[in-house]
Amino acid sequence: MTKRFLFPDCNIFLHYTSFADIDWAALADVDNVELVLPYSVISTLDKKKYDSADAAVRNRARKVIAKLSSHEDGSPIRENVTLFLLDQEPIMDYAQQGLNHESEDDRIIAEILRYQEMYSDREIAVVTADGGMRLKCKRRNIPLLEILEDYRLPDRLDAYSKQIKELQARIAELESTEPILRLTFPSGERFTKFQLRPPRLLSDSEIQRRLQEKREELLKLRTQTPCYATANNYWLVEQAAAKETLADYQSYMEKVNEYAIHMAKVIDLRFVLTNTGNASAEDTDVYIYADRKFPIANNDELPKRPKTPEQRKRDSVIAGIAGLVRPVPSTEKPNVSGPMITRTPREQVVRFHVQRLKQGTRAVLDNVHADFSAVSEAKSFGLRYSLNSHSLPTDVGGELHVLIEAS
Repeated sequence: MTKRFLFPDCNIFLHYTSFADIDWAALADVDNVELVLPYSVISTLDKKKYDSADAAVRNRARKVIAKLSSHEDGSPIRENVTLFLLDQEPIMDYAQQGLNHESEDDRIIAEILRYQEMYSDREIAVVTADGGMRLKCKRRNIPLLEILEDYRLPDRLDAYSKQIKELQARIAELESTEPILRLTFPSGERFTKFQLRPPRLLSDSEIQRRLQEKREELLKLRTQTPCYATANNYWLVEQAAAKETLADYQSYMEKVNEYAIHMAKVIDLRFVLTNTGNASAEDTDVYIYADRKFPIANNDELPKRPKTPEQRKRDSVIAGIAGLVRPVPSTEKPNVSGPMITRTPREQVVRFHVQRLKQGTRAVLDNVHADFSAVSEAKSFGLRYSLNSHSLPTDVGGELHVLIEAS
C-alpha cells in the first residue's frame, strides 16, 4: 500500500473546503495519507482567531483549530487519512540555511527540512496555492502537490466588508449628483509658461524725431489758421499753446518708457473654474495662495498705461459730460466677484467668489499679476488653491505651476 505525508500550509485551511472533506488520498493518488501540520501553521491559525481584520477568517480559524483538536488522539480524519501535529519549531541556524525566521513560509520550510532528515524514507509533498511558497519549495527540491481549484471557497464578504462596500456605493451615488470643480489656467492645464524679455524703450533719438514730427504738425495747423495774418495776439497765444503741447508730448513719451520698464517684469495670471459634474455649484469661494517672494497685484495696483495729451483732453471732456448724468445703480448681483487680495507676513491669499456655476460650464476669473522686482529676478513658482462650495461636503484642493523660461 502506498502512503504520502502531506504538509498543507495555512491558506489551505482558511480558504479551501474543510480539510476533513477533501479526498486527500485521491488528490495524492495513493492509498493512505497522513497530514503533517507544522507547528508554524498551527501557531498562525491560532493568531488568526483573534488578529484577522476579516470576521470570516477569524471564524474559520476557530473552527479549524477546534476540528484539529478533536483529532489530536490520532483518530482518522476520514477513511485512509490521519493527522500528525508537530509540536515545536526546529532549533537550527536559519541564516545558514538561507532562511528568515521572521517569514512564516521559511519557518514551515525549516520544519519540513528537519522532518526529511528524520524520515528520509517517507514520500512527502507540500500542499500550497501560494506562489511565493511554491517558488521556495522548488528551489530546495521539496515536492509539491497542487490542490484542485474546485476545493477553493468562493470569495465572501464579512459584515464589515459589506458595510464598507455599501458605503462606497453610497458615496459614489452622492458624488454622481455633485459638481466636480477644477481650477486651471485658460489652456485647461494646471501649468502655464511665460518668457520675460527686456522692455523695448524709446531711445532719445526716437523721442526727438517724434517731437519734430509733432512740431511740423503744429506748424502746418498754424499756417492753415484763417485769422493768422490779422490776429497777432492769437499767434502769441497759439505759440504758447504749441510749446505746452510739445512739453506734454515729451512727458508722455518719458512715461511710456517708465511704464514699459515696469510692465516688462509683470506677468498676467488668469484662472478658469470648471464644473464637469452633474449638478450646479452654488456659492463657491476660490482661494489661491502664494508666498511673499513677490507681490501679487490686482489691476488697480499696477501703473496705468500713459495716455497721449489728446486722449487726456478727450477723457476730461467725456468725464465732464458724464458728471451731468446721474448713474442708475445696478440691482443685479454679479455672478463672479474678486479678486480680493489679503496679505500676511507669510503669504498672500487671492479670493474670488462664484455665485453659481452650472454643470458643464466654466467661469473665467479676473486676472491678477505677479510683479517681480526685475526681469532677471523672475523665477518659476507654484500656487496652492482651495475651492469651498456650498454644494460640496469638503473643500477641493490642488496646485498650479507657473514656469518662467529664460529669454
